[in-house]
Amino acid sequence: MAKNIIMIPYAELEEANSGENISKRQSRCDVYFMNCCVALISAKHYNPDCDAALVTNITVPEKYAKVLEEHGILTYHVPFDMFDFGSSYKWSLAFYKLCALYHISEEHEYENYSYFDADIYVQRSFDDIWEECTQNVMLYDINHGLQVKNYRTLLDEAEAYYGERRLITHYGGEFFAANRKNARMMAEECLAVYKKMCEEGHQTTRGDEFILSIAAEAKRDIVKNAGAYVH
Repeated sequence: MAKNIIMIPYAELEEANSGENISKRQSRCDVYFMNCCVALISAKHYNPDCDAALVTNITVPEKYAKVLEEHGILTYHVPFDMFDFGSSYKWSLAFYKLCALYHISEEHEYENYSYFDADIYVQRSFDDIWEECTQNVMLYDINHGLQVKNYRTLLDEAEAYYGERRLITHYGGEFFAANRKNARMMAEECLAVYKKMCEEGHQTTRGDEFILSIAAEAKRDIVKNAGAYVH
């Protein structure tokens, strides 16, 4: 096993509402699997000493599984058994990223963990990112101000969650990196947020970004903006 892992989580649920990107399920699967192949092959190319992995809850279609295997890309099968709000929930599939982080960081002993969206192309080594992970949890600050409707919406939903107005940072779900200790800590914090949402009936239209932003606020002393590495 390599010291570090770079992964793309990808899930499917029956009748799932993935958000606003691709509506037809078959088209969505093909587009995402093609993107996963390109992203993971690029990650492995520039980081040959790292494990690159597709993390999924479904059987990978043979034509894509063959491409991944030929390029040394691993496939980890992880059930969508937490962070599940139901298939009709907006951005329901995006929450699988947190499920994948929880399982992989718990069950596989890597030194560092990173995940990102399928529509990313890796252009260089992760060595600088792994060095950052010795001290920081790396998240992508979307850099939205109060003039942005999506940010105000997140703050309104966070106010309902907290019971008070807090101007938290809106972190995107595009990128995550941390060492094992911090990855486990963030996964547990995200799970606590999810459980509170379920118990108290809180809802979000911001997908996994809402849970991740709330968790990051709780651990803000070790969270650093990954914007210097994500373009």
